[in-house]
Amino acid sequence: MLHVINTMEFWVEKCMAEVIAKSDVCTCDKCLKDIYALTLNRLKPNYIISTKGINSKELDSKFEIVKDTIIDQIKISIDKIKNNPSHNKDHIESVANCAEIYVEEYVPKIIEESDMCKYDECINEVYKFILNNIRPCYYVSKEGSIILNLKREEYKTNIVIETEKAIEYVKNNNIHVGFKL
Repeated sequence: MLHVINTMEFWVEKCMAEVIAKSDVCTCDKCLKDIYALTLNRLKPNYIISTKGINSKELDSKFEIVKDTIIDQIKISIDKIKNNPSHNKDHIESVANCAEIYVEEYVPKIIEESDMCKYDECINEVYKFILNNIRPCYYVSKEGSIILNLKREEYKTNIVIETEKAIEYVKNNNIHVGFKL
């Protein structure tokens, strides 16, 4: 993927410490990653293109709108992890989003075969559009990654559909003023 980031990841991280400090959940690395991943899976992503420059006022404003929802979802995740901690499960070193992994796997070929503009700005818009319109799927356990592989075809179908919509959106909205290939 080029320069697309999910601001929801930063916002969840920003809220987690405050909410966890007020709870009695385990704060081992495994449990914290599980809370983080579970919370992100329950929230609508907010992907932005990072190369356009981040408008902090706009992001701060959007954060204030979703902050209460994020906190509510963190609390739900904490309750779930408290009742089912994963201390004994193998964990991957970091949290991963299979939606991003699958988008990186399938989208370049679709873009390459399309007649859309191939400039970075346009490609970034396609990635942002797709990732904001498919369900995120964050995971931290090896067991979780195996289960996610079972969903590969479902994701592939959704990614293809959203990629076609994204390409049309980019073509019809003059995202880039360059030439069309």
